[in-house]
Amino acid sequence: MTRRKALCPLLIAALLLVCTGCRKSGGPREAVWSAGEFLTDAGNGVFVKLEVAVVVSSEEAAQELDKIKPAVRDEVLRATRNAEARLLGPGGTEELGKDLKERLNGMLKRGRVLSVLFPQLVFEVVK
Repeated sequence: MTRRKALCPLLIAALLLVCTGCRKSGGPREAVWSAGEFLTDAGNGVFVKLEVAVVVSSEEAAQELDKIKPAVRDEVLRATRNAEARLLGPGGTEELGKDLKERLNGMLKRGRVLSVLFPQLVFEVVK
């Protein structure tokens, strides 16, 4: 997990560079939008602290997410609450990312979510 935490900031930096390059070349104008940090009870004494970054297809989609940020945050909390087995299992964070992508795409009217990233993801087990 330490390696993954080290790679996440690099991945976001790379995405920002790619998105900046797209804007200069007149290509697609992808944007990275932050949903912020969350602390949630995943069940069975497992607490999760995570940061959620959303890669969207356009600046307009990022602006739309800004307008519905409380609803987006609620969806993240719903997806992570009581999801201990799912999150700690193989491919758990990838599954969560896909689930959130689907949920958020259902909320957007303009643009679409391309991916959901977790720059910070910490599990704490309290017994």
